[in-house]
Amino acid sequence: QEPVLGYVGAHITQQKRIFIARTELPLPSDVVFDSPYQGCAVDSMSEVLFPFDPKGPHDPYTRLFDQPGTVPVSYYLTRSKLKMAYIGASTTCADCRLRGANVKPSFW
Repeated sequence: QEPVLGYVGAHITQQKRIFIARTELPLPSDVVFDSPYQGCAVDSMSEVLFPFDPKGPHDPYTRLFDQPGTVPVSYYLTRSKLKMAYIGASTTCADCRLRGANVKPSFW
């Protein structure tokens, strides 16, 4: 018969990730966001491999993409499925490891 102070509760914690489109933001439509990727284009660099030179560089180590600071991101095929050209970009545009991180932000 001893009085006891206490709290008993039951609860569930839930998380939900939401995505917001630019059109849903309360901003004028002409607002421009500053982005370090504004000048990036995937097709900013290309190297044609056709006609194929068996003595030439082996893919993807072509003359262009063998240089530091460039990375291939896609390629074109001929009708017979031979690689005809590589399309690429600078590493600052295409390599997420340079500006990104593998640490989950607190708000995620």
